[in-house]
Amino acid sequence: MRTALRPVMETTSWALLTTLLLMGCADASHEVARGCARWTPSGLSEICCERCKPGNRVYKRCGLDPRELCVPCEEGTYTLDPTQEFCQTCTQCIGVHFEKQACTSSSDTVCGCRTGYRCGDSRCSYCVEECGMGQEPTERRTCRDCPSGTFNDQIHQKCKPWRTSCPDPQQRIVDVGTAVRDSICGNFSAVNPEVITFPTKKDSRGWKVAAIAFICLCLSVTLVVAFAYIISGKIMKKKPSTKPSVVEKAAEGPQRVAQQEDCSFCHPQQEQGGSTDSVCTEDSDFKLLPV
Repeated sequence: MRTALRPVMETTSWALLTTLLLMGCADASHEVARGCARWTPSGLSEICCERCKPGNRVYKRCGLDPRELCVPCEEGTYTLDPTQEFCQTCTQCIGVHFEKQACTSSSDTVCGCRTGYRCGDSRCSYCVEECGMGQEPTERRTCRDCPSGTFNDQIHQKCKPWRTSCPDPQQRIVDVGTAVRDSICGNFSAVNPEVITFPTKKDSRGWKVAAIAFICLCLSVTLVVAFAYIISGKIMKKKPSTKPSVVEKAAEGPQRVAQQEDCSFCHPQQEQGGSTDSVCTEDSDFKLLPV
């Protein structure tokens, strides 16, 4: 039983040993070299460090062993100046930042900005909104549309004014600019004038237009005649009648007959001043009495 398990145990031991060796090599590759990089003699046996190795800070200025004068920065700290006695804290990428490169003992964390934003300075210490074409960045770290008469055809750039003239004297501006492009220049011949076509006599639509015009004319005349007829009828109704009515004639008839009967038996009046006219009155004493 022990003989059967011996090969398995040996294989496991070799695998574990290989893993430990690989891990040690990996740690050694990332280990920072410790000590002073440049020093000067001080006295008979001591030296003073002028500059530490990258990623190290000054532990003490002078001593006997250069490896004891500098120590690497602790985890989470770094230094860019090997002559300093302290290390700085690594930057943390938060908010719209993201970590592009991790912090080491000799370099700070490299942060980037997420999509839609861009670094506001060379160190990318803050992010600003990224402006697209037709926009420009503002001092408030926001974007605004290009003002009228300007354009921007690039990402996160200032708007530029439209051109007002063409470089070639034989050209002119044929199309004004927009928010994303400049005005366009072109030759005079390149500009196609607007062509206006008039209908000809052979145009098939001519008779339709004439028919419509004739119908409209007839309707207009009909309306005018009808309107005139209505107005004249209203005027005739308002005009007073000058002829006597039949009732008035019937009322006057008996009175005239009575007057004629009274005057039919009148005798002639005595002559006065040679006049032969006879006078008939209703109060005459010479009326005839019935027999």
